[in-house]
Amino acid sequence: MTGRSVPSHVPLWLALERSARWSPETLRRWHAARLDEVIRHAYGNVPLYSPRGRPPAVHEPEDLAAVEVLDAASVRAVPIEARLAMEPPPGTDRSTTSGSTGATAPVLHPPVLRRYLGASLWRRDRARGIRPLRRRARMGVGGSPGEAARVVGRRRLRLDAGAPPEALARAVERFEPHVLIGYPHLLAEIAGHLEVPLRAQAVTCFGEQLDPATRAELRAGFGVEPLDSYGANEFGPLAWQCREVDAYHLNHELVYVELVDDQLRPVPPGVLGHVLVTDLVNGLLPHIRYRVGDLAAWSTRRCRCGHRLPTFERIAGRQLDWLVGAGGARIAPERLWMDLLVPIEAMTGAVERYRVHQHVGGDVQVSVVPRGAWDEVFAASVREAYQRELGPEIVVRVVPVDHISRLSSGKFPMVTSEAARALEPRA
Repeated sequence: MTGRSVPSHVPLWLALERSARWSPETLRRWHAARLDEVIRHAYGNVPLYSPRGRPPAVHEPEDLAAVEVLDAASVRAVPIEARLAMEPPPGTDRSTTSGSTGATAPVLHPPVLRRYLGASLWRRDRARGIRPLRRRARMGVGGSPGEAARVVGRRRLRLDAGAPPEALARAVERFEPHVLIGYPHLLAEIAGHLEVPLRAQAVTCFGEQLDPATRAELRAGFGVEPLDSYGANEFGPLAWQCREVDAYHLNHELVYVELVDDQLRPVPPGVLGHVLVTDLVNGLLPHIRYRVGDLAAWSTRRCRCGHRLPTFERIAGRQLDWLVGAGGARIAPERLWMDLLVPIEAMTGAVERYRVHQHVGGDVQVSVVPRGAWDEVFAASVREAYQRELGPEIVVRVVPVDHISRLSSGKFPMVTSEAARALEPRA
């Protein structure tokens, strides 16, 4: 599984284009064979799985149910060395999870997975009608200090998600991208600060659930229907909308997805179920039946594009509220992500998890489950950073707590605002 040569992007992209046209029965047979290979590899090489004894044989995809479900807490309970099949090869990309199901955890994408992800993005862009050489502006975290945007080559603009929306809007106006890629609320902020109309060919969203109100704002601001994407840091993009803006196509060759109820029984199409994901490519850090903490429903019909393979009809992922700043200004919730406001080293050393909540009157409380002893100096730096974003009229309190309750999906509600909800029009 891990010793095969890494194919180049173009042949791999062509192979993914062909497999996207498989019949559902062909996909089932391929999944069964691939899952059997994945399980044998994990049980034979990964300390997390090897104590479980003889690997269960997979003759049908449903046989995977014999493997215990993993969640974020059980993964974090073991050291990263116990989850690796081998030493990370050169070129492995290292990052962390977002922490929306608790504390962050290490993520490793070896070169073979990175190439599969790259080829799958080519396939996705083609299904969206996006040509390869279009100018693109994409949001990221952690740009150079004082730099809202940076041009990379001739066709890429990197936007710093933590920069002021006015600066981001000016950078977008100068660059005139064909494609805008970013967090929904931050893209809506940019649209609201444009001085020159921008008619992008495509606007694509990631990082949180694209709600109907924000979708309407993006449509009005950029003159095009936004396209939603769904993914997880552990796996990369999992599902996405094509140019028909209908069902969510899955990257079936990279992951195997199950949707189950609370008793881990498969749910029928149209019914929300817990999302379980199994890696089909990442032999370095395999996840088998990993519960990502979101809910989704299988489609009851084909996508309008005619795609024959199973798709998602609905996804209930991370959803965040706008916040109300000084003078009633709307503030994108992503601006209150702590890793954008304080040094990441300080945050990971002091914070197990956190929640930002705005009360009806506008006051904001940042609840922090500390990692070790409570650090008043760090708390003061967090309070000052949040005060700068929200404005001097907004009272900010940073308080230590023992526990932050999960939602029914298993996620932690990172940013919520009663003040913003009170301003929403009543139906």
